[in-house]
Amino acid sequence: MEGMRAFLLVLLAAFAAFPLPSLSQGGAAAQGIARVEARLKDRPEDATLHFFLARYQCEAGNVPAAVAALQNVEKFGDGFLPTKEGFENCSSDAKFGEVRSRMEARLPRLDYAPTAFELEDRTLLPEGIAYDPPSGAFFLGSTAKGTITQVGFGNALTEFSPRIGGLDAVLGLAVDAPRRLLYAVATSALTAQGRKQPANAILVFDVDKHTLLRRVDVPGAQQLNDVTVAFGGRVFTTDSASGAVYEIPKEGAVRNLVPADRLPAATAWPLHRWQAPLRRALHGIALVNPTRVR
Repeated sequence: MEGMRAFLLVLLAAFAAFPLPSLSQGGAAAQGIARVEARLKDRPEDATLHFFLARYQCEAGNVPAAVAALQNVEKFGDGFLPTKEGFENCSSDAKFGEVRSRMEARLPRLDYAPTAFELEDRTLLPEGIAYDPPSGAFFLGSTAKGTITQVGFGNALTEFSPRIGGLDAVLGLAVDAPRRLLYAVATSALTAQGRKQPANAILVFDVDKHTLLRRVDVPGAQQLNDVTVAFGGRVFTTDSASGAVYEIPKEGAVRNLVPADRLPAATAWPLHRWQAPLRRALHGIALVNPTRVR
């Protein structure tokens, strides 16, 4: 239970101040370096900040500084690995390659994972997946049909929720197991027709009764994407189109935590330090493609 609740923590502030620049944005890397270094004065052992510093230094072409920052990532954090995108200027450097190889070797390895379930309906196109430890059920949201499918004991498939009018797709899902609630992102923003009458909402369901308890519309959103539940039952959702982050209160109006244009491609993300308890909670289950779960 603890591991699953930890999975639902949202990484809000780490990215808000550091939009990733492209190489065509002159001076953006230098600005990013200055902003990250200023934050590091208060949080010198923050591996996420060091990772962004490494990327910005690579963008700026300062390979030795990027390697030094990446060594701090290796020292202070787990679960990080530079990708090709953003680290092009460092990819051919031998020292950078050595640090990256060590970081990759520390990543968790799963030699074998049994197939938990496989969907026969290839038209669902699921995007979000959530797990409820007390019942052992999985929930899948359909981007194509706007439905939510429950996968229960013995891989029994049932329609947990039909499509809600005006909301064409279900994206992120999150289970608040202690309170027996399922939160779902629903949007009309994925289709041209839906964008003519934009709608974005968080749907709140009773996990056990399969009933819709509440619909929380977010009028200012462009395209809600993910939702997550933190300790204490606080609920957050991200707008990947605008870069905003919202809190969904138990009552009252939606609260805008991070304004638009501050967090490009905003998404809810588990903190890297909780990855190990999450793996223990799921016992090796991992999503490998939209229709098969291992």
